[in-house]
Amino acid sequence: MILPIVGISALQFWLNGMITSITDQYAFDRRKLTALPEDYGFRPSEEMVRLLSERFGLTFPVCLRAPSASKRISSGYICSSVRRQGIPERSFIRLDSGFGISDGGSGQCQIYVACPELCFLSAAVKNTLYQQIRLGYDLCAIYAENPSSQYGQHSRQPLTSVGNIRDYLDNVTGFNGLRRSQAAAKYILDRSNSAKETQVAMYSILPFHLGGYALKTPSLNAFAALSPEGCRLTGHQSLMCDLIWPEDKVIAEYDSNLTHLSADQHRTDKSRATALALSGYQLFSITADNLRSFDRLEATFSALRKMLNMRSRDPELNKYRKKRLELFSFFHTW
Repeated sequence: MILPIVGISALQFWLNGMITSITDQYAFDRRKLTALPEDYGFRPSEEMVRLLSERFGLTFPVCLRAPSASKRISSGYICSSVRRQGIPERSFIRLDSGFGISDGGSGQCQIYVACPELCFLSAAVKNTLYQQIRLGYDLCAIYAENPSSQYGQHSRQPLTSVGNIRDYLDNVTGFNGLRRSQAAAKYILDRSNSAKETQVAMYSILPFHLGGYALKTPSLNAFAALSPEGCRLTGHQSLMCDLIWPEDKVIAEYDSNLTHLSADQHRTDKSRATALALSGYQLFSITADNLRSFDRLEATFSALRKMLNMRSRDPELNKYRKKRLELFSFFHTW
């Protein structure tokens, strides 16, 4: 028996921070993509689907791929679809374990999950462009949301990369969500480490007509090389920074006001800032308050634009003020 998880259920599997011990095994740099068999046993019982839900945190109805239209099942606990034309054959990952889910006889079920790139493409059918961009950041992130952890998240391996998403979309034809996915993929960056970093990155790189500030494209959570003085001060050759524009030697750091509470952390931050300044970097701090008020947001990114030596674009900023308000509203309702 094969149970191929697709759609929103596959997204729930990949983004569930409670099972990163499983999903980290299938990060994009260590996974093996495969195709589903041409035909396969598909008679999932309610008990099987209930166990799938419990193991991976999936909500009902669980979305599965049926081998043919005649074998589709629809009920309160399962919905099934058939193969969509135009997507690459190698769009699934086979899990190494059946996780104790029996096929009703003596064998274990084989569990397949739609790859993150297929999940991204499928979600575009219902997502807005902003939602689709944000989803791309989540799939390429180095964190997972986890309400049980101290700060509501913990580290994880990236599920995919911007390059993988774009390459995958290049091999898709005639799919309803393709154009929106391609549009969104232009504005995704690898290695976001929090929802707020994603927010800052989207404000930074989205063009004016999409509500952004059209800054140069930074790298997220990349390393800034330190000068000899900086190395002596910190004991490190480089430091990881939230957003960095290496050519301009500008670093923007998001200060959540949550992680900088202890005296030791305060000293570390001061030492870090000094080392970066000694190494020729300009530091720009963005706080939660800067993102809560639209007026403060405008002032923040105006100042960041000047630090990046980008000329004023007041006519375009004025023209697309409503779009920035729309993006601001999106971030306050996600």
